[in-house]
Amino acid sequence: MAVPESLLREAARRGVDVVDLLSKALGFDPPRRASAHLELAKRFLAEGAA
Repeated sequence: MAVPESLLREAARRGVDVVDLLSKALGFDPPRRASAHLELAKRFLAEGAA
């Protein structure tokens, strides 16, 4: 499921970390939240290198 751009822009404007928000809402423990952030960072790095 894609998140609407308007929601992502508003979250960024307010300084809301969407990954952290979702992982907390889902009850992820801190290591699992960190893993989600790492996965996203790797994806951004790969996209930036391409």
